[in-house]
Amino acid sequence: AEMGLELIQQVTELHIALEASQREVEANTHEMQRLVGRVAELQTAFGQSEQRRAMAEDLVVCLRGEVGNQEESDRLLRHTREEVTEKTRALERAEEELEKLRGALEETRRQGREEVEGMRLRATTAEEQVVRLEELVDTLHEQSALHAQTFKEV
Repeated sequence: AEMGLELIQQVTELHIALEASQREVEANTHEMQRLVGRVAELQTAFGQSEQRRAMAEDLVVCLRGEVGNQEESDRLLRHTREEVTEKTRALERAEEELEKLRGALEETRRQGREEVEGMRLRATTAEEQVVRLEELVDTLHEQSALHAQTFKEV
């Protein structure tokens, strides 16, 4: 009976560990979704920056043709290119972070699968031990009944 209680406690602990692993997978999935949203925002911002860059280049052409102010045109173009470069770098960093999180999520999933498989194996072993204990108890009851019968006959 004590061994059975111990097995039940082990199975309970295994279920708790499984739930914790599942919560961690859910948290990592949520974080990955958040980063995917952030990447989409950066891609949108990148597209807007490209539009502003194109508009700035048009402005450069106009300024050169109408005013001849080469310095202002170059400054605007440089600024726009720097902005595009910054946004491109931010997008690349976000994509790298997303890839890292995808890797971490996959690793967590793999570990979770391994833990679940281990838990299943331990649960199966525990169930087998319970069956053997029940058989042992039945055998002991039968032997006890035989001994009682023997004592009555003696």
